[in-house]
Amino acid sequence: MVNLLELPSEDVAIALGHTDGGELVRKLYGHRDRERALDRVTAAYERTASYTQMRLV
Repeated sequence: MVNLLELPSEDVAIALGHTDGGELVRKLYGHRDRERALDRVTAAYERTASYTQMRLV
């Protein structure tokens, strides 16, 4: 769920009935897919650049 649905580990922990704030999910299941992670970072930079350009105009 953390990787495929891109949900925060805290949310997944709640869905699984854990009460540790997502620690176990991060430790055991929270390994992010490298390509998806890089895509998210790239998209965030693109949004920031687009927003910055709008403010400069």
